[in-house]
Amino acid sequence: MSANFQISLDIPDVEILAVRNGEQGELILEVSYDAVEGCIDRHVGKTVDWDQVAPFMTLGLDEIALRKGHRDFVCVVTALDRKDQVMVLAILPDRCKQTVKDFLDSMPDELKLTIKRVCSDMYEGFINAAKEALPATSVVIDRFHVAKHYNKGVDDLRKATLRALKKTLPDEEYKKLKGLMWPFRRHFWDLKEEQQAALAELFLHAPALKQAWLLRHELFLIYQAPHTPAQAGQHFDDWIQKVHNRKDRVLVGMVKHYILWVTTGDPKEPEYCLSVIQYAVDVLQVKHIIVCGHYGCDGVKAALDNSDHGLIDNWLRHIRDVIRFHSEEIDRQPEAEQLNCLCELNVMEQL
Repeated sequence: MSANFQISLDIPDVEILAVRNGEQGELILEVSYDAVEGCIDRHVGKTVDWDQVAPFMTLGLDEIALRKGHRDFVCVVTALDRKDQVMVLAILPDRCKQTVKDFLDSMPDELKLTIKRVCSDMYEGFINAAKEALPATSVVIDRFHVAKHYNKGVDDLRKATLRALKKTLPDEEYKKLKGLMWPFRRHFWDLKEEQQAALAELFLHAPALKQAWLLRHELFLIYQAPHTPAQAGQHFDDWIQKVHNRKDRVLVGMVKHYILWVTTGDPKEPEYCLSVIQYAVDVLQVKHIIVCGHYGCDGVKAALDNSDHGLIDNWLRHIRDVIRFHSEEIDRQPEAEQLNCLCELNVMEQL
């Protein structure tokens, strides 16, 4: 390995730290894996001279596997400078929450005050470490990981759809639908005319797949557009509502993370509820909180009959309070409707 190469790898913003693992870096940089591994090893655990780090607003946390298929992960800590250039601050020896938190705690207080956001993958250890060490910052999930999540869902639907069509379509018809994996994954406007025609043929047989495919494109375009944060938030909310309205079973699985469901069966201790809500809003970035119940609830029925049920009476105490507060309204209902009336009142009392 030449001296020039060694210097180019060992500068702080070394390119290899932006790839997913050392084996990929070996291909990208056209050097041996040992050279890449040596570069990473020289940076792991290296002390940061904070006096040489200019203030920045965006901190990044990501993991890389030193070898694909192995679980020897390290954490790469990066920052965006004022010119939006990536600076590699450190490579931590593992991705444990405590390791990351200790590093963030070591940052000078005046530097912490300049950080507005932490960009991370979906790993809970990184998110919690950032929230504890930098509580004034916003945690932003890296777009790469969000896109990977929704692309996988739509692609899994494609595979399931083709398996179903293979059982129902004549062989000659089904053959026309083969070989569409890459055209399906790419953007429609990047495809050749014959690829667009082939996709259109597939969507004639699979309208639900077409719907998921279109919604995926719409989400991509929201990311690409030059929105202000407020405009982007509104567009995301509109997209989520569209997913729910169309009952797209693939993408609903993704947007459900924006909603916290509190059921009437959840424990009612104030400390428990407050901690759940705070974690959902601050860490998971939940947009909506829904308190819900259901008709014919056996727990509500047990409270209504006013019998002794032993240990579970403690869980029924709140519902019996609802009965006392609304006894006149419940008594006005026909006996057959009293249970459902109490189910509704129980939900409203928890708002």
